Amino acid sequence: MEETTQILVENFNIKDLKYEFGKQNLTEVTISSLKKILKELPFGKDVLIPPRIITDKLIIEKRGDDSYFFRNNYKTSYFMSDKETNWEKEFGYGFTLQELEDLFKKKEESSNLKKISLFIQSTLDRLWILYIFFNIFFFIGQLNQELNKQNLNIVYVIFLIWINIFCVYSIGYSIKKLVKLKKEPQRIKLEYSIPFINSFETVDVSEIIIVIGQFFLYGFTHIYGLNFFNLFLLVVVCILLVIPLLYYKNEFYFNSKSKDLVLQRLFSIIHNHLEGNEKQTYLQVSIVLKEKPLLSSEKIPKFFTLFSILLTFIPIISYLFVYS
Repeated sequence: MEETTQILVENFNIKDLKYEFGKQNLTEVTISSLKKILKELPFGKDVLIPPRIITDKLIIEKRGDDSYFFRNNYKTSYFMSDKETNWEKEFGYGFTLQELEDLFKKKEESSNLKKISLFIQSTLDRLWILYIFFNIFFFIGQLNQELNKQNLNIVYVIFLIWINIFCVYSIGYSIKKLVKLKKEPQRIKLEYSIPFINSFETVDVSEIIIVIGQFFLYGFTHIYGLNFFNLFLLVVVCILLVIPLLYYKNEFYFNSKSKDLVLQRLFSIIHNHLEGNEKQTYLQVSIVLKEKPLLSSEKIPKFFTLFSILLTFIPIISYLFVYS
């Protein structure tokens, strides 16, 4: 018996095999029946908002007669390395119907050499988390040193306490984020939702503040006793800072363009192709989509997200003024 997989189909009626604006189908299919659906998907300029087929691992669109495009349906994060990059290396992002089975094949058991390689890669992806422990060790030392002085700087002590709280919080946030990614790895969940609302992701700025904040603090620890080796480490840290900044810049730019594109297409359909109650329904959907933010922070770290950058820079400025 052929195995089945669950799919979410958007903007396509899988019973009548025709384009249907705003339609969602959640069902189980075999690879053979999935091929039939993919073959019938419309594409081109006449389809203002193309249909998508979403599985627990893939988001698929049709680009030509036998040309399809996919991206991985899992969240990317500095707290978890990408698991499915082998698909991207093997197929790029394009594939044909003949290659569909290969996308759903179970992976063969990796060799010991490959397991070691993946372990090293995964470790390097998470290496920045060690900076948190280095930072805690350093700033607790600075706090103890300041507290043992007869004429201590109370302002500097308060900010050193803040830095240590921020570092401890960063550890807790990292663990929480990793657990959440393990529980909810999908970028788009396989469930019915408001049409078009998952066309782009809201970027969580809490993560980038944690990452950049710890990179920055680690670089600050090398200001003391500056020598050639510490100067080299500072250059390395500055280079590493560029990586998350570019990643979030690209993610924000992609999501912003995706939001604008879907909204413009949605408004075009509403004003030119819909009437009556259907028009009012999708006007309300477009308002919800328009109000969906491009940037946000999770509920728990909102306070830290709001004040972390300022409060991370102030102790550094304070220290330079006090000990210059």
